[in-house]
Amino acid sequence: MSIIKTKIYASIVAVVMLLIIFIPFNPILTQASAQLPDINGSFERDANYNGLPDFWESNWRNGTSTGPSASLASYDPKDGYAIYRMYNGIGDAGSHQYVLSERIPITGGRAYQVEALMRYGLQAGGKAHLDLIQLDSTGREVAYKSQSYQNGGWVWRNNLLTFMTAPKAAFLLIRFAVGGEERAYLDLDKVRLKDLDINGSFEQDEDQNGLPDFWETNWRKGNSQGPYAKLVPFDPASGSKAYRLHNGIGDKNSYHYVLSNPIPVVGGRSYELSVLMKYGLQNGGTAGIHLIQLDSQGNELGMDVRSYSKGNWMWNKNILTFTAKANTSTVLIRIEVGGEEAANLDLDNLLFKELDLNGSFEQDEDQNGLPDFWETNWRNGNSQRSGVSLVHAILAHESKVYRMTNGTGEPSSYQYVLSNQIPVAGNSTYSVKALLKFGFAMNQSTNNYSYDVSSKLSKSVAPDGRIQHFHYDENGNIIRKMVSFLDQTKVEMSVIELDSTNKVINETHLVLSQGNGGWMEKEIMLTTRGNTNAISIRFGVGNEDGATVDIDNVRLDKR
Repeated sequence: MSIIKTKIYASIVAVVMLLIIFIPFNPILTQASAQLPDINGSFERDANYNGLPDFWESNWRNGTSTGPSASLASYDPKDGYAIYRMYNGIGDAGSHQYVLSERIPITGGRAYQVEALMRYGLQAGGKAHLDLIQLDSTGREVAYKSQSYQNGGWVWRNNLLTFMTAPKAAFLLIRFAVGGEERAYLDLDKVRLKDLDINGSFEQDEDQNGLPDFWETNWRKGNSQGPYAKLVPFDPASGSKAYRLHNGIGDKNSYHYVLSNPIPVVGGRSYELSVLMKYGLQNGGTAGIHLIQLDSQGNELGMDVRSYSKGNWMWNKNILTFTAKANTSTVLIRIEVGGEEAANLDLDNLLFKELDLNGSFEQDEDQNGLPDFWETNWRNGNSQRSGVSLVHAILAHESKVYRMTNGTGEPSSYQYVLSNQIPVAGNSTYSVKALLKFGFAMNQSTNNYSYDVSSKLSKSVAPDGRIQHFHYDENGNIIRKMVSFLDQTKVEMSVIELDSTNKVINETHLVLSQGNGGWMEKEIMLTTRGNTNAISIRFGVGNEDGATVDIDNVRLDKR
């Protein structure tokens, strides 16, 4: 049987709706964007004075009970002066009373959350239900999600349901139901629909209970005294607050946990979680991130775990990437600290988003001059003035390229950059491509020049092939020139395979030399090992003084 009765559906179609225009955005974001319509979720408006709230007038009962009802009431409202009371009647415990919203315009492929204050007892087998029904532009049902509740103790409970809209979804219907026992009541207040906001800055605390919205669930496992999770004003990375976890004293093996609300994801897609974590943990303690995947029924499908220690009580940016299983519907983020007495962990700037390699190097969210996803870099050796930077150059793909130079004073020094981990499947074939520019064209008629990451001249090539290398002191003054007749720059492009424990299990390398000064597309084809869980892409440059390479348009494709 359809979950929407024909006569109810017809009445809803007759309602004149206001068209709402939304600004598209990435499905998983940490900030709300477009203005959503007013759904009269506090049930204060009743323009026709029929005792039913505007936008929520459609109601019915399934079953044969006597005296069911849905009406506005004034019993202990939490917001304003009215609540919406539902009652399933007497004589048929299986009867359910329903109320249904009007159509709410939504955008396909986007993450939302519905929150509702719900008051119910339901100690004798009855249940309250929150149902979300997605329709396409023709009114056809394209997705459905439901959650049931019971044993509510007749107190107000803030229930939340997060969901990802189907690609063709155009409208949402919110439905409530109560039944399953005689004389079942359900009171409603403050129903809200909004873009999903995981409050990763931990600044929002709507109920002012000292716990950040979306992250209020916390507990201690063990026997310690005085554990807590709370917002604190001490040295946040940004904003005015950080979220502190403390495992207490008296039992070093105790751990304290915080748990997010569910975050909707799409099966088969890859995601990245990053968070700033401040911890000391010098005496055996650990901080951990657990990423838990759930199906549509809330069953656990798998978990990714990362552990950290010895953080020197400074902000550390930790990152976890994963690919959602085919039937994953939502994920939970659980963070822990413990393993030593009085262990503390501060959290700030948590971001959860669909994985983006940023292979064009355009994104630099923290504006540190290094492209997001590619910030890890180092030099092997003792050269001077080595480094990496984003530079504006002759366009290869977009407006920025990633430049690396190994410095001067030791030709054998190499400069490296490394991507964040990229989740992949085992026993699968992938292509990694990149645009690279290094070296010079020979037999040219004019001098050609190369610059380091500080935009200083590092190398010039004369028409006769003579190469001059320029060395600078710490103040940027030229202190030495070296001449050679052979460009010896070598560029490495590598793919590093990791198992589920982050152990390196295989490496594939491509070594390049004698670049022509123009952009070249290079490719590594590889078939991952059976136990490969993720890869990282690494670039290196060296083998001569002032060796420099520009990188752009890095891509990963599954074959």
